[in-house]
Amino acid sequence: MSPLTWSVPALLLALVLAVSGVAKVRDPQSTRESFYTLRLPLRLTRSAAPWLLPWGEIALAGALLLTSGWVQALMAIATVVLFAAYLVVIVRASRFPEKVECGCLGKLGLGTVGPVTIVRNALLLALAVATVVDALRHGSVIGRLLATDTAGWGWLLAIAVTVLLTGLMTYASGGSRGQDSTEPDADELADYERRPTPSLWLTDIDGDRHNLLSLSMQQALFVVYANMGCGACMTVIDALPGFKAANPELAVHVLVQVYDEAARSRLPADVPVFVDPDLIFVQFFQLNSPGAVLFGADGMLAGGPTYGSGPVLSLMTDISEALAEAREGAADLTGTEIPQ
Repeated sequence: MSPLTWSVPALLLALVLAVSGVAKVRDPQSTRESFYTLRLPLRLTRSAAPWLLPWGEIALAGALLLTSGWVQALMAIATVVLFAAYLVVIVRASRFPEKVECGCLGKLGLGTVGPVTIVRNALLLALAVATVVDALRHGSVIGRLLATDTAGWGWLLAIAVTVLLTGLMTYASGGSRGQDSTEPDADELADYERRPTPSLWLTDIDGDRHNLLSLSMQQALFVVYANMGCGACMTVIDALPGFKAANPELAVHVLVQVYDEAARSRLPADVPVFVDPDLIFVQFFQLNSPGAVLFGADGMLAGGPTYGSGPVLSLMTDISEALAEAREGAADLTGTEIPQ
């Protein structure tokens, strides 16, 4: 096999890393959510790692093509380590009890973890190993590209067209699946009508049952439905402590289907938890995770149900702004002044 042929694994991996890195840079929130979904250590997830990862991928893509000598070999070995780590994480995630969506190659690689994902990552790891062999035997990739003849460039062009067509076909077929059809549209939110709070029963982590209507009549109640295998849920969960502290008028609760070790370690200690093993609450309000409903103290729904991290966070913002305005109005009515 010619040295030019040996450069193909590095070229393909550079393309994969560049596309993945750019996709992550354009949507950094999805990268952090993927860390949550794949159950990586919380210390790592909440660090700068999700932000640094795409820039590392882009830098590695360039280094595979532009370096030479021991630096090239070192970059090739780093590629093997990266894709080996991706493979280990994916194999581990495939054994989770719930289905997991992986975005380890950015939004373009988003999909449910399964045998196809494992095979894909194994092939990428095999290509990475080939880049190490290539770096040790043939040296600089860019040097070979600059020295190749017309026939060589024609061969590389044929490979590039094949890769491009495959990518376009994959993107087109996945486009409709990638659209989030679960979130309510703007017209539905604009036509929101308040409904009576149902008399459902909720169970806390100690096994005690609470009537939803009675709870909400005592204090306005904000309930967030979350799934520990959902990265978008953790984005909402991370925002709850601040939301709860800023809005003491509300009782804020998280609702989960199973309260296990993952839930204990990931949910805020100061936010009470309800458990809904049969998903009665979820089905009644037709929620997906993350989802949220605000119950007013007058026995009527005051916000939601809504689902998706963006709409739920927007609802939380709207609630905070409305309560802040109410506080200001109450202060103006009482004529409270700060003593001089």
